[in-house]
Amino acid sequence: MIFGKKYIVSRVASITNFPKKDVEYIFDVIFNVILDIFKKMIPGDSMVIKRFGVFKVILRKPRLIKIGKPIYSPWYKIIIFRLSSLLKKNFALTEADAILYQEIQKSLRQNPQDDL
Repeated sequence: MIFGKKYIVSRVASITNFPKKDVEYIFDVIFNVILDIFKKMIPGDSMVIKRFGVFKVILRKPRLIKIGKPIYSPWYKIIIFRLSSLLKKNFALTEADAILYQEIQKSLRQNPQDDL
């Protein structure tokens, strides 16, 4: 299941009893501010959102990609994300989840054509 902007806006509106239009406006403003911060960040900078996680900008080295004709990839910056310890605890696999995951992996190994 994919949870998008519409779902988040509707949940926040129902919890706060604010009109969806107002919640959507605030949502847009917050994400535009975050995007502006990302654009201004340089390698080594990080943005911490308590109880959520840390976004950090790192510099990737150039690469030479050899698929057919060689393609040179220049230096570029990327954003990595690390979950907060609170979210890590909430996403921890239960024993039942681990068993289900193992069963799915075993099934995929036995029938590799089914995963296409």
